[in-house]
Amino acid sequence: MLEKVPATVSAVLAADSLYWFWINGVPVVEQGGLKRGPTPTGSYADCLDLAAHLRPGTNQIAALVWYYGIGSSSHMDSGRGGFLLDAPLPGLSTSARWRVRIHPGYDSRPANAAPWRSLRFEHSQSRTLPPPPGSLDVLSKSTVQFDARVDQPNWLTGATGAEWRAAEEKGIAPAEPWGELVARPIPHFRTEAPREYQNQKELGLPREGPVTLVGKLPANEQVLPRLRVRAPAGKQIVIKAERSHRAATYITCAGEQCFEVPVWSNGESVSYTVPEGVTVLELDCRETRYATGFKGTFRCNDAHLNTLWNKCGRSMLVNIRDTYMDCPDRERSQWPGDMANTAASGYYIFDRSVDRLFQKAMREFLAWRNQDGVLWGAVPTGRFRGSFREFPAQNLAAIAVGLPHHIEQTADMELARTAVPRIRRYLIECWKMDKDGLPIPRPANTDWGDGTAMWMDWGDGIDRRLLETVWYGWGLDGLDQVREWAGLPPDAEVTARRQSMSVAFDRVFWDKNAKAYRTPGYANPPDDRGNALAVCAGLAPSTRQDGLVALLTHTYLASNYMERYAVEALFLLEHPQKALKRLLQRYEADTQASHRVYPPFRDLR
Repeated sequence: MLEKVPATVSAVLAADSLYWFWINGVPVVEQGGLKRGPTPTGSYADCLDLAAHLRPGTNQIAALVWYYGIGSSSHMDSGRGGFLLDAPLPGLSTSARWRVRIHPGYDSRPANAAPWRSLRFEHSQSRTLPPPPGSLDVLSKSTVQFDARVDQPNWLTGATGAEWRAAEEKGIAPAEPWGELVARPIPHFRTEAPREYQNQKELGLPREGPVTLVGKLPANEQVLPRLRVRAPAGKQIVIKAERSHRAATYITCAGEQCFEVPVWSNGESVSYTVPEGVTVLELDCRETRYATGFKGTFRCNDAHLNTLWNKCGRSMLVNIRDTYMDCPDRERSQWPGDMANTAASGYYIFDRSVDRLFQKAMREFLAWRNQDGVLWGAVPTGRFRGSFREFPAQNLAAIAVGLPHHIEQTADMELARTAVPRIRRYLIECWKMDKDGLPIPRPANTDWGDGTAMWMDWGDGIDRRLLETVWYGWGLDGLDQVREWAGLPPDAEVTARRQSMSVAFDRVFWDKNAKAYRTPGYANPPDDRGNALAVCAGLAPSTRQDGLVALLTHTYLASNYMERYAVEALFLLEHPQKALKRLLQRYEADTQASHRVYPPFRDLR
């Protein structure tokens, strides 16, 4: 009971794992919280001012909380689901006075599915909820199955019955499941108003089942599919976004009803498989995404390049959310190499809100180091609990490409000063030099156990020693550049290693017969990846230009992950037309006039 609402009510909200939050029946937070992992034991928390949502007298506070129950890519499971609200008003913070129950409509029986938790509070709640059965999966978010026959649509405004139990108090941070709480570093996700599918007229609604209806989207987007149907009770409707590996199932109650899949999935279309006896009245969706818009523009007289620019922007947008993702439809891992590539390009495409995503990613990258200073790859993660995975080539990409681009574009000196000593320790203490003054390769482990992974790129013909050496040299340059920008004193050891590499690299790796760089004893043809990186890292003298240009215009071993460096190297070698030719040849199928044209950036601000 509030006699008067203060001017501000600063509150901290956190959950393992995801929550929706209402005050007096009005939504305040949708898809709140972030996947756990600012550190291996910590959680992110939302910091909100609730004053505008409260009123004098009685207020009803409610939350719907989903505990994933499994660790996965980009998420560290605490083992104890729960919800935390900490606010200065008496009775508002979480306590045993709150009431809790499992929502009967959401089913936890599908494979690897974590139950939804529906919580109605008189004051607050926090309760231990055991993880469901199921093996570790790379995706923490499970299949959604909702049974409308047992839904409780009025739970937000009142909850009675024995099913509602007193919540269990779990303690305050840093007690589990919270660990150390870190304020949410990125904006809340943006979810747009409902919109019709592009082919809405072709769907011919209303339609009678059995039928499969496919709604088309303007691009590969993160969406929340919706429906309105008239049906008898017990009919199963299957909803699946084109790129999703799993489908949602909605089980009807009797009569006219609406449903929105609460978990985002992605693709260029959404299919609805509707059984006999169901009349489809309306289908639409809401786009949901990281809260940024397209700001940068590009236009030239080549339609293929214009199409490629638009598609690249859309690809980057669908691959960012809680973290940078290697892909939005499979594992959603924040690999350091993908993070570096996306971030370096994103500054030219998105508005400045995207800067905060790289700040978050880099701080996670630095926080998940082990006691020896080794930086871990693909963090946060619950895939390798109790172990670590070092991906040297990707770590070095984040150091050489990602961080310098960020500091150059944002002048984020606080992050620069935080990063320099931790990166310096990794490059100097964890890497040793050989008698030639070149880095000794990190110990390789080809399986997915503890230790170091030798992954360099997709595809064949990978000259691992060459690639790792050049990445290391470029990483030293990146570290030294960030150090200088941050106003920190010169580092004698870093300077010595840079100098030794500039002297030794060309002498050791240049193959005069192949007219390219190649590891001594490497039997395969020269690798375009390593040679391109040698140019980008400034390790190739101008006397090698002719051989390198010839190689980069005739050798195409790099995957799309490494292709950008081959194109960039040709520009640096002052052959822009050859660079553009390689770029267009690589993405020829995606830039043809007959291929689907994505909306221009001005349609999304």
